[in-house]
Amino acid sequence: MPEQTMHSTLIQTIQKAAREQAEACIAGAKRRQQDALRREQAKAEEETRQWQQSRFAEIREEAGRRICAAENAARASLFHRREAIRREVMEKTRAAVEAFTQSDRYEAFLLASASAIHQRMAGDCAVLNMRAEDRPFAAAVSARLGHSITLHIDPAITLGGITVISGDGSLLVDDTLDRRLAEQQTWFEEHSGLVIE
Repeated sequence: MPEQTMHSTLIQTIQKAAREQAEACIAGAKRRQQDALRREQAKAEEETRQWQQSRFAEIREEAGRRICAAENAARASLFHRREAIRREVMEKTRAAVEAFTQSDRYEAFLLASASAIHQRMAGDCAVLNMRAEDRPFAAAVSARLGHSITLHIDPAITLGGITVISGDGSLLVDDTLDRRLAEQQTWFEEHSGLVIE
């Protein structure tokens, strides 16, 4: 084989080996580039997922705060409205009770109350408490309770009615309009349908 052919074959072999090595190097670089690209893409996707979860959590938390604030505002509004209604109802009721104490029926109420208390206490009535405005009825009420009764004017009774204490002080019967109105206020609060939960 001539030297030139050998040389040409050698160059071809070297070129072929160089091409193969270059192609392998390029293929390896492409694989490394694709692997790096996949890793970066996966990293970016994970960061995006984490950011979305964090952002969703922030949005849920902010929405929760806003909902809570709105609920609190609604409760406060309902509370104020309920209180306004309760005050209005109680003021009207108080006015009706005060009008009742100025009517002809009030004396009959006091006498019926005294009779019921006398029966409940088995006649052991010692002290009668009433408001100053009801002093004109004191003699008739005392007669229903028993003749040996002590009369006291009680400034705590503002609307009317009476309280009676037994002889030994162990029993007090409160049949005041003040107590009845307080009980009605409690009843109204429980049954008005304006409960705040």
